[in-house]
Amino acid sequence: MEGDKEILTPKDTRLIRRMVRDHNFRGHSPLSTLAMWDEVLAGEKIYIYPYRDAVDIKIDSTLDYEPCVFHYHILPFIEGLKNEPFVGGKFSEIVRVLEKFCDLDKDLVPVDSHLREFIGSN
Repeated sequence: MEGDKEILTPKDTRLIRRMVRDHNFRGHSPLSTLAMWDEVLAGEKIYIYPYRDAVDIKIDSTLDYEPCVFHYHILPFIEGLKNEPFVGGKFSEIVRVLEKFCDLDKDLVPVDSHLREFIGSN
């Protein structure tokens, strides 16, 4: 939060997580992940949202330090793209938000953290 304004939405956090994971483990660039993002959101509307209020337990898996880890992992990949005309505003928005945070090396992330699914273990 920045005052009353949310600066990193849950949807943006999911996109950034996916960009990091796709780059680290699937060989996809952040740009190709962004190109698939609308399909991912459409799938959520069909397969997740109709059922999410019928669950017994909901877990918010967001970690307060995630933006610092993302700053370290994804910012170098997308910072050079932020002014490219084919990229559009989403990359610029992500860069603008992540620039507000400091780097946090993944070595400081606990080895049993679910964040390791996105950043890797080593």
